[in-house]
This record gives sequence, C-alpha cells and structure tokens, in this order.
Amino acid sequence: MSTVNVNTIKPLTDDVHLNLQAGGGTKMTVLSTGKVGIGHTAAAQSLTVVGSVSADSYKFPDGTEQTTAGVSKYATAWLASHGSVTVANGSTHTITHNLGTVDVVVGLYGATASDGTGATDISDNTANASGSTDEAGAWVTAFSANTITVQLGAEGYRTFDSSGNVTHRNWTSGYLKAVVIG
Repeated sequence: MSTVNVNTIKPLTDDVHLNLQAGGGTKMTVLSTGKVGIGHTAAAQSLTVVGSVSADSYKFPDGTEQTTAGVSKYATAWLASHGSVTVANGSTHTITHNLGTVDVVVGLYGATASDGTGATDISDNTANASGSTDEAGAWVTAFSANTITVQLGAEGYRTFDSSGNVTHRNWTSGYLKAVVIG
C-alpha cells in the first residue's frame, strides 16, 4: 500500500471537484459546493453514502444523541394462558416486556388458533347493530417500563370479514397476542 500526501490543492470551482480514486474507481468525491459523496460522485446532500454507515452514536440538529436503534419491538407468542391466568372472557393479563420505557405503542390481536390462524386486530367498544357499545375486544389498562396490563372484554371479541360481516368469538376459544413497540 502506498500513501499520497496532498499539500496543495487547486481551489474548487463550479466545474472542478476533488475525486479520491483507488482500485480503478472513484471512492470519494468532494464537490465545489462542499458536498461529499462516498461511493457516489454526485452527492445530493452534505454527505451522501452508498452502502452502510457505522458509528458509535448519531447527533441530531437539536443536540440529542442516539446511541442505540430507534425502535424496539417485543411480541408475545399466541397465548391461550399467561402464567396461571387462562385467556377467557373478562380476564386480565399482566405481560412483561423488555423495552424499559413507557413510551410505547401496543397492538393487541386475537386469533382462533395458536399459529395465528384467523388473526385480527382487537379494539375495545365494538358497536353492535343497534348502535350501542358492548364490552368486546381487549385494551391496555396499565403499563410501566417493563409491563402492560391487558383487560379482555367480558363479551369476547369480534372479527370482520372482507364484506364487513361480523363474527362473535369468545376468548375461551381463542388466543391473545400483544406486540409492544417502543
């Protein structure tokens, strides 16, 4: 390997830019605008990179620094029971997750089989044909940095087919899945 020392470079103008080449191709370009391309000769941003970027942390314009991935996800298996509590109409489940934050979004799903067959997104207060609401579905009643508490509707839950037809299901013949994103 040889090293090239650059002591003086001609000032960059609109039609002149600096290319660093190796192995017969341009590896990095500095445009007269100051934009830098790594693996790219026409950088559109201050820094344009073709390929993966690795860093110990990322600092944002507002001064915040991020040292880990921005979003984490925890998902349970399809549960017929959780600990000593069986999935049943009106039951309450406290589910432990590993996200360590209360800044979470929770998705609750019901299914007819342990492999997720017939899975549907579950929401509370499903309206019936007369316009009143029933206690059907599932909802989060409490959460902490490592747990969520889920209440299952006393009336079970409902699924809707592609035509909008409703099927009433009991939790006792179904499975629950919680997905926590934080």
